[in-house]
Amino acid sequence: TLCKIEQAEKYFMQMFPGSREDDLLLKLIPDENSKSGIKLHDGVLIQAVKALQNSSDKIVYIILDEWDKTRPSADSFLLDFLQSGRINYNSYHYILSDSELARLRIFITMNDERELSEPLLRRLPVLHFEYLSAQQVKSALEMTHKENAYIKNVVILYQKTIAAGLPKPATIQELRQLLDAISLLGNEADWDTLVFQFVTKTVENHNLLCDFLQTNENQELNEEIRQEVNPDEFTEMQEASETENDSYIPKLP
Repeated sequence: TLCKIEQAEKYFMQMFPGSREDDLLLKLIPDENSKSGIKLHDGVLIQAVKALQNSSDKIVYIILDEWDKTRPSADSFLLDFLQSGRINYNSYHYILSDSELARLRIFITMNDERELSEPLLRRLPVLHFEYLSAQQVKSALEMTHKENAYIKNVVILYQKTIAAGLPKPATIQELRQLLDAISLLGNEADWDTLVFQFVTKTVENHNLLCDFLQTNENQELNEEIRQEVNPDEFTEMQEASETENDSYIPKLP
């Protein structure tokens, strides 16, 4: 939305576990025509810098999603770029002018996999977003899976990922993928496997969720859900939970 308002050019990068500063500068793309089988392409940061330097008025956005998955060393690299507009890394040597820096917008998103370094944290304005309510998640899922019989079940699963203290609770996208997989597999769907694949994704997170389910009666969680949906919907969700209990509650992988 902001890009549209400012008619800006956007560069997006999804970070992955262990991402390094090198990954911001170059991309390795398979190429059957090269001797090595790999061709180097400019990474998101270099693309954005070149876009700024090739225009006198263009505004450029860089969006670095899930920055907390990067290695801690990436923080100092990003901090230096934010402060000086300079890239001086191996064969990459760029420096942005003050006017070019003024046209650059950088956003990073984070969950809780690690903390930012203190110097970088002091440099960035921070916006904290609250978790979506059960009703909001239900409404979002109904936009794409309105007739799916398991919406109530995955809404409860969403609430339990929050209550269990997972570093990153289930997202709308993950829950939609889970519903798609259930619909595709039908009676062959194994909830334990699907929850692990689409939601918890690591043994540690899966164990954390399982431990919570095994030791907590969820009375407070049920009360929270009761307050967020109307009484009839709460009753339906509880009945669905009891009926499908063995299905939607994940076990150890």
